[in-house]
Amino acid sequence: MHKPVQKAVQKPVQTETRKPRHHAPSRGFSLTLSGGFSLIELLIAVALVGILAGIAYPAYTSHVQRAHRAEARAVLLEAAQYMERYYSANTSYASASLPDRLSHSPAGSTAADARYTLAVTADATSFTLTATPSKADGCGALTINQVGARGAPSPESGITVESCWR
Repeated sequence: MHKPVQKAVQKPVQTETRKPRHHAPSRGFSLTLSGGFSLIELLIAVALVGILAGIAYPAYTSHVQRAHRAEARAVLLEAAQYMERYYSANTSYASASLPDRLSHSPAGSTAADARYTLAVTADATSFTLTATPSKADGCGALTINQVGARGAPSPESGITVESCWR
């Protein structure tokens, strides 16, 4: 008694295709994503950059002026030391002149690149060194003499010598 062998028959598998469910968007909101910025967002960003630049730029230029003034002070003090060495060698300031590297600030710069120009006025027993800015500066010309007295703008300008030599 043999039983007849039955062949296994495979039934095709049916896959269910579901459509995605879409929820109705709530009022005023969209489910679509934007590919860029809106005009309002762009205007806000530009306004913020403008405000920050309006605050930062004056602070930056003030810092740069103070840095240039510090260079001029350093060159003035070096020139004063040069004048003292000159006096020690010649017992007079009368015919002293500054070397080229000390005639401009920063030291060693050319007349075209100079931020300050240094000049000396001297007689036998005294000298005054003056650093004149090439561009407008609130402190104006800085001066120093043979006893180390420092000078700056007139008191009417409201700027003190200490603030310019700080």
